[in-house]
Amino acid sequence: MNTLPAPRFSALPRWAHLMPLLALLGLSACGGGAGVTLELTPDREVKKLNIDNMVRAVAVAQMADQHSQVDVGQVLRPLLLDLYKTQNVAGRYPCLQGGTVTLERSGATLWRYTADNCNQGNVQVTSGSWEVDTSLAATAGVRYRLNKLLLAKFYSETPEISVTADLSFDIPSGSSFNASGSLNFAYLGSQRDYGDLRFAGRKADGYLYNERSLSIKSTPAIGLPLKMSVSADGALTVSADDGSQVVARLEGGVYALGLRNSASGSVLVAKALSEAEMRAERIKARL
Repeated sequence: MNTLPAPRFSALPRWAHLMPLLALLGLSACGGGAGVTLELTPDREVKKLNIDNMVRAVAVAQMADQHSQVDVGQVLRPLLLDLYKTQNVAGRYPCLQGGTVTLERSGATLWRYTADNCNQGNVQVTSGSWEVDTSLAATAGVRYRLNKLLLAKFYSETPEISVTADLSFDIPSGSSFNASGSLNFAYLGSQRDYGDLRFAGRKADGYLYNERSLSIKSTPAIGLPLKMSVSADGALTVSADDGSQVVARLEGGVYALGLRNSASGSVLVAKALSEAEMRAERIKARL
């Protein structure tokens, strides 16, 4: 079961304490003073990402990252989607802790599985199916298609989650590797659609996707499409289609958020939240 670290706004800490962290974000004082402007003024254009939704946007982006990295990664562990490596003959197979999967074969490179209350320990799939296409394995990698995999007890407050995805993973011959695709998480009667997934990493980092990006096409937590990216140094950037963006960094247990009207613009609003406050925002964004 995945549990995320569970927002209220506390009083802002002293900026003297936060200045090293804010410097990492590129936050600079406005007008040459020592402080940071904390509200938009009438002469500044109000964009889609603004003082009212900047924290929520970061939380939504963090949940998208959670869904596409941690949650899908749990499903993609060898005990489930990599069954094709050990099962070559069509038929019904028992799962480790109850239930079954039924394998159908189409040619030498296509495996189709259907789950029936399959409990593999790390994940329980009530129903749904997935397909593994290894036709390009020699040169490009493996493609997974997930069709309404119904995952039980994935989060404590969401008894079931349906996952649909089309994901391609390369088989690296050099020092780097990548993945791409699209993803849909459906739970609590609503959809979370993610597209344009792009992940990149290095073997030296233990097959972690250090650089990643995706489009948040729809989510009930915020009423506008967003783009999310995480750089190799851990900075998370959330952008709206009008150019407005929020950059977030975690340092020493504090998240520093900076709102800009454009990627090259100055910081208009800065906020600092503790890990606990940001965790609470992610839970709100998940629901």
